[in-house]
Amino acid sequence: NVQEVGVDEADVVKTDGDLVYLISSPRTTDDDGDDASSAPCERRLSIVDDSGSKPELVGSVPLDDLVTTPTGLLVQGDVLLVYGTTRLEYVDDGEAAFGDDWWAASDWWYWDTHQDAVVVLLFDVSDPTSPRLLRRRVHEGVASGTARKIDDFAYLVVSRTQSWGAVPRSAVPLYRDEIF
Repeated sequence: NVQEVGVDEADVVKTDGDLVYLISSPRTTDDDGDDASSAPCERRLSIVDDSGSKPELVGSVPLDDLVTTPTGLLVQGDVLLVYGTTRLEYVDDGEAAFGDDWWAASDWWYWDTHQDAVVVLLFDVSDPTSPRLLRRRVHEGVASGTARKIDDFAYLVVSRTQSWGAVPRSAVPLYRDEIF
């Protein structure tokens, strides 16, 4: 499904011809259709070999510790990009930030200590049976739309609105780059 020639849009399922990469969502019902919300669930990156007569799961990575809600993925050779959202919680001292009137700020204090963030994960999938995390980037803010890949470059716009009640720490968005 290519809408623009040369532009690849992110999706929850991608293929390179033989392998299918997909992000699974937690199940809300069991096999009988009953509510399974109390059952443990996790989002996973799964790699399925579709080159034979029957699809076969060859590799899988749990994503819950890496990104709260995976949104999409892109494939470039042996590198897989997965992005999604998470919620950051800052541990600031409310009394130190607001003095004796800290209680008056309770309506907006939550929004200053809890911020949305976009997480970008890069996996080496040269061995599809053992995907390896190469890099994780965390950008405070929200993704504006979906990711795109043009040639060898992936593009994702992240924006952040400054809170009116922000303490000085939140004036600069958090950015973290981890290489594994």
